[in-house]
Amino acid sequence: MSDRPILVTGATGKLGRLVVERLVALGQPVRVFTRRPDAAGALFGKTVQIAAGDFGDRTSLDTAVRGVARLLLLSPISARLVTDQVAAADAAVAANVARIVK
Repeated sequence: MSDRPILVTGATGKLGRLVVERLVALGQPVRVFTRRPDAAGALFGKTVQIAAGDFGDRTSLDTAVRGVARLLLLSPISARLVTDQVAAADAAVAANVARIVK
């Protein structure tokens, strides 16, 4: 188990919420990347770190991936899916994130 957090995108969605809850139950440190920090706070309280931002904002992506061990990339199906996921992966690679899971 690493002391560096796992970054989860899509954490306030149906699947992301379950993943975050399971990681927390396993004692993993978790950071969530979300456009809705208030919703994430209501769901997870202080059990996770919350990184507010948007896939289209590289600065917020860079901040979110800084210091994480792994990235779990979940995002809603949309016309921007590929663009958003490539942006997140690029930020993770630039931050030397060890593993990206899609």
